[in-house]
Amino acid sequence: MYDIIGVNGNRIILENLPEEEKKESLSYEIMELLEVFGPLKKQLILNFFSERYVTIVLECLNYLLRLKKIFEHEYYITLDERVFDEENYSVPKVNGVENVFEMKKNYNQHMYRLELKQKAFAVFLHFRNEVGATRWFLNENRRKPWVILSFIAKEKLFFVVRIDDYQALYINDMMADPKEVQDRLVIVNGEKDKKDIVENEVKGVAAYVTIDENYHVTIKKP
Repeated sequence: MYDIIGVNGNRIILENLPEEEKKESLSYEIMELLEVFGPLKKQLILNFFSERYVTIVLECLNYLLRLKKIFEHEYYITLDERVFDEENYSVPKVNGVENVFEMKKNYNQHMYRLELKQKAFAVFLHFRNEVGATRWFLNENRRKPWVILSFIAKEKLFFVVRIDDYQALYINDMMADPKEVQDRLVIVNGEKDKKDIVENEVKGVAAYVTIDENYHVTIKKP
């Protein structure tokens, strides 16, 4: 029986491998996951792999941390620790003066999007456990910032979205391929978000999704 589905959809059999080879395979998959996804909470990395191998995955993480192949920032694991350095989000100086306000603003926006990615990944993991969702894809289209991640489940493509700009979404939906405006799993923080979605007549809402601080996912149909 297959134990783990890798980042690229490859199936990995660890059952009969010696312990060192298990660690080698898992270490490779951890690096691959971080390369493709970017910084990821340790808890979600553990959830990505079979619960049966949590201990080995932790050993692999500690091993990679000691080698400085990966880095830890608070609860995040990353290949590049510079993504958590505020100075990397600075803007050109004005009259030789650093614009600390804009730098902080850019950093906070980065952290907000990064947390949304964590929540979207938690949604994928929920669907993987419940209905066997397989491949996931990060959104790389900057013109559609509401889409965070998509994945395949039950032979359908689902979109995990967070709507912060209803006007931009409305304009997009008027011209978009109908396939792109269906099966949306919308991240909400409360009843106000749901009310806004209804009032703005957002198309294709398959479910409202709430994710708590421990990344437990709750799905509710509209």
